Amino acid sequence: MSGREQEVTIREACIEDVPGILRIYNEVVASSTAIYIDDPVTLENRETWLREQQKRGYPVLVADQGSGEIAGFCSLSDWRGAWPGYRFTVEHSVHVGADCRGVGIGRRLVEAIFPYALALGKHVMIGAIDASNDASLKFHGRLGFREVAHFREVGFKFGRWLGLLGPSLDGHRHFYRWMNVAADQASALQRDCPTASCLPAAGASGGLAAGFFMLSRMAVVTADQPYQLLRVHLVAVIVAGILLRHRAMGAAVGDHVGRLRRFDRHHGNF
Repeated sequence: MSGREQEVTIREACIEDVPGILRIYNEVVASSTAIYIDDPVTLENRETWLREQQKRGYPVLVADQGSGEIAGFCSLSDWRGAWPGYRFTVEHSVHVGADCRGVGIGRRLVEAIFPYALALGKHVMIGAIDASNDASLKFHGRLGFREVAHFREVGFKFGRWLGLLGPSLDGHRHFYRWMNVAADQASALQRDCPTASCLPAAGASGGLAAGFFMLSRMAVVTADQPYQLLRVHLVAVIVAGILLRHRAMGAAVGDHVGRLRRFDRHHGNF
């Protein structure tokens, strides 16, 4: 990890971040086909956009370099407007300032927004990327997105027709890998930690990953109340295990994750 990446904090945006978001947004508008508009927008435009995002419960995350200096931002929005049939699909956007690219900030932003999409009950995340933007296409490919559509000559900018590619990420299948990793780490914790004061960093991060995943899954599956309580219990066990540094956390996490796997498979959630 580079020094510049280490200094960046990913957090939710506030109204004070709008000037930094505006600077990056208008920079992208003026210099690329990543955004299909011709003219820069105003500060008021982005303030209204952020308030609407917050009102609708859609996250806007920023990469804060310190003292409020914004290096990039990422957001979620409805895909194809608010048609109810698409309510489990979400579109994301990510933009990084020209002087901050190539050091992993974009990846951190997109990875940080995945749990928000799951917590909102989204099943698929879609990006709308200009067909000539090879860097963005490769970037999304490394994150697990795959191309599912190519809309030819649907846009026009800089005097030429533009094609749009639609890479898609199946959120549940993608995060299922995280749950497997967390379960493996929990099992390793139980096996390799002979004393109550021993909690490897990998075990802690795995427990947090599993906890965040399960917390978000609570918003997705609502058919069976006992399993809702099981998910709440799992999060409580993980947090308590980390705080108390107790080796029994491994057994508890492994047992609960196993039950949830069986439940999810039975109900067809993956």
